[in-house]
Formats: sequence, structure tokens, C-alpha cells
Amino acid sequence: MRIFQLMLALIAVSLAPRGAIACMEPEVPTFNQSLKAASSVFIFRITSIGLTDLSKGSSSLAGQIELVETLKGEPTFKYFTHHAFSCGRLNLQVGRYYIVATTQDGSVLNLVRGDKSALDVTYDVLDSRPPPRGRYYTRMIQRAIKGEPLDNDLIRELSASIYAFPPSPSE
Repeated sequence: MRIFQLMLALIAVSLAPRGAIACMEPEVPTFNQSLKAASSVFIFRITSIGLTDLSKGSSSLAGQIELVETLKGEPTFKYFTHHAFSCGRLNLQVGRYYIVATTQDGSVLNLVRGDKSALDVTYDVLDSRPPPRGRYYTRMIQRAIKGEPLDNDLIRELSASIYAFPPSPSE
């Protein structure tokens, strides 16, 4: 009976459309883990993004970033690289603001598939209200840098994917 069930499962998987099979997210550090190990924590805005390889099906991206605010360290990043996939959480968008906790240095920030070291803080950065309501997430992360615990619900809120894909090679 178990052999029959196994055979049915294998047949079902082989006949399933490509998109129907869930992808596995890579094992990467959580934001909290990245924050604890980080030599630099900063907010940046993406000013441009594009494909670095114009061949069909390419997912290799690069773009320019503007450093907006430094919370820790002395970052010197001007560019980023990333491989965009339809699964793996991190999808980046021009004009949005991100906070990143990293051990990298130099002028190019290399983000990996499923990277959890970067969080979208666009609405927080654009919030013009005075404290205690304004810049709530940024202030919580600043406190965490000083050793206070960081609320996991806060990280979940900021970790929502942004589904924005780069222009196709023909554009």
C-alpha cells in the first residue's frame, strides 16, 4: 500500500506545472542575527535598478543607492547587486527606503536570494510625525543596536515582500 502511495505522489509531482511546486527559501540569517553581527546598519534609498545581463531569463540586478541615514558604522556603499527570483522574499523597488544590517564594506552591497538583512522602511522614513509615533521602526532598531530586544512582530511587519520585477531585456 505504501509503495502505491509513493508512486502516486511521484507521478503527481512530475505532472505538476512548474509554478505549482513551492520553492525552498535558502537558509540565511534572520534580521535579528544580522543586526547582532553587523558592523554597519544604515538606511538607503534605491535610485536606479536594472539587469546586468540582458540575456533572456536573466535575474542578475544591479543599481545605485543613496545613503540616507547611518545608525552604526561608517558605510560607503554606492551600489548594490542582487539576483531576483520569483521566490525568496527580497524584491527591491526604485524609490523605496530600506534598512540593512551588514558585515560587508566597500562600495557595492551584495544582497543574496532570500536576504533577511534588509527591511523595507519606506513609510517609516517618510513619516513626518514627531516621536513617539514618528519613525517608530527606526527608533526600535536604534534601541536594538544598543542592546534592547527587538520585537519579532516588528520584523514580520517590515519583512513583507515587495513584488516588483526589473524591466525585461527588450525594454
